[in-house]
Amino acid sequence: MKQTRITRKWDSRQFVAGGQEVINLPIGNDMESLMFYLTGSIDVTTAFSTVRSEGISRLIRKVDILLDGQTVATISGAMLSHGNFQRESARILVSPLTTVGNHSCESFAVMDFANIGGVRPKDTNLKTRGARSFQAMIQWGQLSDVFTGAGVATTSLTLHTMVRETKEPDGAQEPEALRLYRYMEKGYSSSQEDRIQLDPNVLYRAIMLRGEINGERSPNVITAARVQIGSEVIFDLTSTQIEDINSLDGNFVLPSGYMLIDFAPSPDGLVKLSDMCDTHGHADAYLILTVNGGATNKVCIVSHEIEVLHHHIARNKAKREFEAA
Repeated sequence: MKQTRITRKWDSRQFVAGGQEVINLPIGNDMESLMFYLTGSIDVTTAFSTVRSEGISRLIRKVDILLDGQTVATISGAMLSHGNFQRESARILVSPLTTVGNHSCESFAVMDFANIGGVRPKDTNLKTRGARSFQAMIQWGQLSDVFTGAGVATTSLTLHTMVRETKEPDGAQEPEALRLYRYMEKGYSSSQEDRIQLDPNVLYRAIMLRGEINGERSPNVITAARVQIGSEVIFDLTSTQIEDINSLDGNFVLPSGYMLIDFAPSPDGLVKLSDMCDTHGHADAYLILTVNGGATNKVCIVSHEIEVLHHHIARNKAKREFEAA
């Protein structure tokens, strides 16, 4: 029997401002992608001043994915929608208007566990076979995350969660690695060079950065980024240079205020695990940001990481020992 890929709608939930949802996800197959489609309307009865550029994607304040209680992914809705560098076409966004009236709107976000562009993308599919629990925790935002000004509105929005899974035949090779999303936000009241320690036990596929001023994405917060492992600097560019490199390497343009530190650029689309930034054994690995400070200045960071699983390490070790015998 060959593998089977399954794509289906799994769950639907109504948006409740400031609330939280726990969605029990399907167990038994290897998860390739989770898709979050927020759609409906916002009825504005008193006009707002402006609508933020990332629109209703900001209503998903945070998504956490837990497998047997362990967090394997955490990211904001805005960065999941607009910072998906491997799916340029995933940025589907219809923003509401600020004027009085009923306005249709939608946002689509994809969380990939497959190593998109990899030689064997399914090597990082999230294995759920044998798991006891698999959940998505959704933290909802407020209308003030979407609009500015003292407007008034009611919402009729539904979040549809869709899944794309791979059903493997009995005895099939298990995924070799785990793809992780780690998310953090840091405020900067003063201009500075900030050293952020990297995980010493993973492969870094990429780090996505987003600058923010007064709740709106901005290119005026991050001025330069550097990655240093021990005494070796492996990435060192200004923000303008990063944006130019992103356009050349990825053949796409990220929204203003976003920039990508790509450790495995590949114009031909083939990315191997060995191409990525390996921090194993390096407790002195750092992301170093040069930032402009301000009362509402913030940087949002999503690291795309690969954790090689123990059974894959053991199998490769046994193979090397066999070949050396």
